[in-house]
Amino acid sequence: MKARSAPIPFLSFIIVTVAAASLQAQQYSVNFGDVQVGLWKDSTFVLTNTSPLPIVITSVTILHSPSDFAILSGGGPVTVPPNASHTVVMRFTPSALGLRTDSAVVSGLFPGSPVYVELLGNGIPLPVELTAFSVVRHGGTILLKWTVAAETNNVGFEVQRAPVVAGSGGPAVFETIGFVAGRGTAHTPADYVFEDALSPSGDRRLLFYRLRQVDADGGAHVSPVIEVGPETVMPALSLAPNPSRGRVTLSFVLDEPGRVQWQVYDLTGRCLYTSEPSLFAVGVYHIPLETVTLPAGMYLLRFTAGEKRTHARFTLTR
Repeated sequence: MKARSAPIPFLSFIIVTVAAASLQAQQYSVNFGDVQVGLWKDSTFVLTNTSPLPIVITSVTILHSPSDFAILSGGGPVTVPPNASHTVVMRFTPSALGLRTDSAVVSGLFPGSPVYVELLGNGIPLPVELTAFSVVRHGGTILLKWTVAAETNNVGFEVQRAPVVAGSGGPAVFETIGFVAGRGTAHTPADYVFEDALSPSGDRRLLFYRLRQVDADGGAHVSPVIEVGPETVMPALSLAPNPSRGRVTLSFVLDEPGRVQWQVYDLTGRCLYTSEPSLFAVGVYHIPLETVTLPAGMYLLRFTAGEKRTHARFTLTR
């Protein structure tokens, strides 16, 4: 599922030996292996100075921009003493399926500069690509709707609910209240619906909902949490084009006036953009999002209209 918590970085190592007296421009290789599109894997390479003289590394950069590879730390400048090492930490975040390549360029005050380290990684699909998820209250029932762009070995979705914790405003322990079967493996979009009937008289508390997507191999992935209060009716919302190679347009319909605001998050939960809250009248709106400066990857849009809130996902490719 598209919405996921940040993975635990996986570290691998490659040793590049730098001999000041005999260094030649060479190409070494770091292979990140398979990484699901929109997630990441971290790796390192180590520069070792085996000469009797210090070596100055002025910079370590990625050859191309934009790139699916990034330098996290160790980019210099740094002086490496004789018989000492310098570690460079990199991250691979595939923006598309298939083989992705680039190079790390090690430049400095030493013979043979720059040194090129080849970077390779393979983008593989997420088990389920969630593109939209909303929750709407209708009297004594609550309707959950979600859309997926594609599925891989998807057994289905556990629908989970939690009431608010008194005095905290946050959810209590989630419980599974239903299950919706998936399509296994499918490369076309699909819409899913689940109706929570609650109690016969209806539950008027503030409630929290999420999806727990289950893979055929037993793995599971949890969606973002959506809250729903009494008589909440969410505005219709869409993001297009999705995926996009440039700008994405946010379209929504308001059936009552209200203050509207949206935020864009990456998959680590980091907020990248927050709009100014503005008062909107009833109507249909099409607003370009500030996406042209964002790197390729998957993002979550959180949309708020008055006391109502929903989420949608979009993908940028470059």
